Amino acid sequence: GDVEGGERAGSPGQEGALAGASDALPQLLEETRARWAQGSVSSGSGLSAAFRGNQHQGARLAFLDLCLHLDRVVFFCATLRPYQNLAGRAGDVAMCYLRDWLGHLLQELERALLQLRQSRLEVMRAAKLQLQELARHLPGAGTEAFRWMQGLRHIDEAQLDGLHKATVKLCAEVRMATTAVREVELTATMRSQLADITGAFQSVDFQSRCAPALRDRLVADMQELVPLADAAGAAPVGRPRMIEAS
Repeated sequence: GDVEGGERAGSPGQEGALAGASDALPQLLEETRARWAQGSVSSGSGLSAAFRGNQHQGARLAFLDLCLHLDRVVFFCATLRPYQNLAGRAGDVAMCYLRDWLGHLLQELERALLQLRQSRLEVMRAAKLQLQELARHLPGAGTEAFRWMQGLRHIDEAQLDGLHKATVKLCAEVRMATTAVREVELTATMRSQLADITGAFQSVDFQSRCAPALRDRLVADMQELVPLADAAGAAPVGRPRMIEAS
C-alpha cells in the first residue's frame, strides 16, 4: 500500500521537475570545466587570484570533480532511501528479494565514494601547497588570502576520512545482508520458527488451555507452511529498471 501510494503521489510533472533538477548541477559543472580547463581564467571566474594561473589547472578541475562526485553520492543515497523504508517494514527477507536492485545501487555508490575521496585528496594537496607558499610571505590581516588561510582550519580531514570509512562499511553490511547465504539462513530460521509454533499447537498443555478448542485444520495448516518457507527463498522476483545518475 505504501509503495503504491508513493507511485500515485509522483505525477509526471513532478518527475520531470526532479529529472531537471538532477541534470542542472552536472550541466553547470561541465560548462564551468570548459572555461576552467584553459591555461588561465579571468577574475570573473569566482576563483581567488592564487588559483587562476596555468599551474593550478589540475587543482581547478579536481575541485569540479569533487563537486560532481559529491552530487553523485547524494543522488545514490537518496535513491536508496525507499529501499531502506521497505526493508524496515518487511525485514531481512525484503533485503534478499531486493538483492539485484541493491547490488547495482551499492556498486554505483561505492564507486562514487572512491572518486569523491580521490578528488578531495587532490584538492587538499593543492590547498596545502598554496598554504606553504603563503606561509613564506604572510598576507596581511583582513585580506582575501588571510581569510582563505583561516578557512582551512574548518576542514577536518580526520573526520572526513572517518565518514568515508563508515559509509563504505555500511555498504558492505548491506551487501552481506542480501547474499544468497543470508537468504538460506533466513529460510532455515523461518522453518525452525514454524516448527516451534506447530509443536506448541500440538502440545497437550496448550490444547487443554484453549477454550474453545482449536479447529481441526489449524495444526495441519501450520505444517503446510513449512515447505512454503522453502519455496519463498526460491520465488522469482521481477527485475526492476536500474536507476542511473545523470
